[in-house]
Amino acid sequence: MRAACLTRSLLAAALALGVTAPARAELRISDLDVFLNDQEVTVHVVLLGAVPDAFQEGIQGGIPTHVRFTVELWHYKRYWPDQRLTRKVVERSLVYNVVTKEFKVASLSGETRPVHITRDVRDAQRVLSELRGLKMTPASALDPSAVIY
Repeated sequence: MRAACLTRSLLAAALALGVTAPARAELRISDLDVFLNDQEVTVHVVLLGAVPDAFQEGIQGGIPTHVRFTVELWHYKRYWPDQRLTRKVVERSLVYNVVTKEFKVASLSGETRPVHITRDVRDAQRVLSELRGLKMTPASALDPSAVIY
């Protein structure tokens, strides 16, 4: 009796988990560039698939979308665990105003940039998924002979 109840409970849990699969995006990183100039280390990156097709109907209905970039700079140490030098988190949101039919891309944290307003969904997705000129650390703080990734 008890085993049958446990079996039914496990079966119900498995069915519930199988039915409610989360929506996932196939994210890909494109054009990852790290620059070391005279003053600082900067990062440029483009995220492909930041807004999946399944989210388009929700966005057109006014549901906001958030993207969080986490960029880390690591120091490789042979025979020792690698050491994280710095970490930057940049958050952005995409909101569609149903009344004015405009997309608004705003930076929530990690960077200061003006709000981008457009009527084109592709332009809004481009601005949401591009991270250009993120300043990571001053060049003087890095060891010139170190392997940094």
